[in-house]
Amino acid sequence: MSARQILREFLRFADPRDIRQSVIDYLPDCKKRGLSMRTIEHRRIRLVAFYKFIDVKLSVPRFRFVKPIPEVYTPDETSALLRHARDQRQYWLVPTRWRPMRQKRKVPTKTS
Repeated sequence: MSARQILREFLRFADPRDIRQSVIDYLPDCKKRGLSMRTIEHRRIRLVAFYKFIDVKLSVPRFRFVKPIPEVYTPDETSALLRHARDQRQYWLVPTRWRPMRQKRKVPTKTS
């Protein structure tokens, strides 16, 4: 959604006497409509940027997101994956120093 669309949507909540509270009221409405927390944070950022552009300092608390811990393969799962790989190019799961060799280009030499 563009910044213009976000601002149009926000106008229903905008109160020039208390802009901060207007933004705080707008964000739960976004949640009620089923938007994800990242989308709501993106909209908050757009509104803060807009008000910063018109020289209005707006401090609205931001959302914090926790990064999920990646799933780690067991040694048996890793072995099974590698057994099914057809050639070395499919060993991307294992960090190796193997790299395909580049073909050297022949440089034409000048003969006098």
